[in-house]
Amino acid sequence: MKIMLVIVLVLAAVSARGDRPVPISCAYKGELYRAGERFKDECNNCGCTRAGEVVCTKMNCDDDEPKVTCEHKGREYNAGDAIRDDCNICHCLRDGNVVCTSKACDRDDVEAVCEYKGEQYEAGERFKDDCNNCGCTRNGEVICTKRNCDEETKDTCDYKGEQYEAGERFKDECNNCGCTRNGEVICTKRNCDEETKDTCDYKGEQYEAGERFKDDCNNCGCTRTGEVVCTKRNCDEETKDTCDYKGEQYEEGDRFKDDCNFCGCLRDGAVACTKKICDDDKAWAACEYKGQEYNEGDQIRDDCNVCTCLRNGAVTCTKKAC
Repeated sequence: MKIMLVIVLVLAAVSARGDRPVPISCAYKGELYRAGERFKDECNNCGCTRAGEVVCTKMNCDDDEPKVTCEHKGREYNAGDAIRDDCNICHCLRDGNVVCTSKACDRDDVEAVCEYKGEQYEAGERFKDDCNNCGCTRNGEVICTKRNCDEETKDTCDYKGEQYEAGERFKDECNNCGCTRNGEVICTKRNCDEETKDTCDYKGEQYEAGERFKDDCNNCGCTRTGEVVCTKRNCDEETKDTCDYKGEQYEEGDRFKDDCNFCGCLRDGAVACTKKICDDDKAWAACEYKGQEYNEGDQIRDDCNVCTCLRNGAVTCTKKAC
């Protein structure tokens, strides 16, 4: 009787729509269902489509609490999952069906979704792939770093029983160390047997590391190893602060005239003068400085200072503290 009913229905559909048969029912496990009709198969929900096919959920009915899944565009989702479909959002329901919003998607406004290794990511979303960092771009592409993950990347370093964060810097005796991203510790290689001090003891006085001071006519400095380093001038050669010249006494740095020449009192008590011929008004001026003669306009370097030989035979110098 059921077979006759199916034949009648099919013939009716053919006569109504010409030569093209349109299925309006589904046969499933010996039963016949109308197009659009929903029914149960054990714990699964089924439905008869207009194409004459039966679609059912795929729950494992042997479990006491069956896990509900939905199939959407060839992928399986769990009940409660939210699924992006172009600009629309779909949801996997507890009955195994998928319901979606129905926006008209303007392609320019669609935020891309990336498919990567079976997972779906929103545009702009960042995620990890092993030791690499990945990101989903707006055009739906996934871009990842290309580290060799066979070389284990750690976030911490173990060193002499202590643990340090990647990028952390620390001391090992007198050496500076750092924890790298691959879990290695890199340190400077100073000889720590050479004791590093913050002060120096010298002739009964104490000086800070880096401090400079005088010892008689010599300049000294306190090093970080606690040693004092000094220049080695012969301080037995008396250093004068005044100069005696033709019965007159001058202070160090004084400048004075001798006839048509210019003179200066130097640090060692010597006097240096220009050597113009004073009887000749047109004599070309020359400069003498520290036992050397220079022409007008010559530049003379004196330690860190620069001196100039002037037209009148005098020498002028900058006055930097060297």
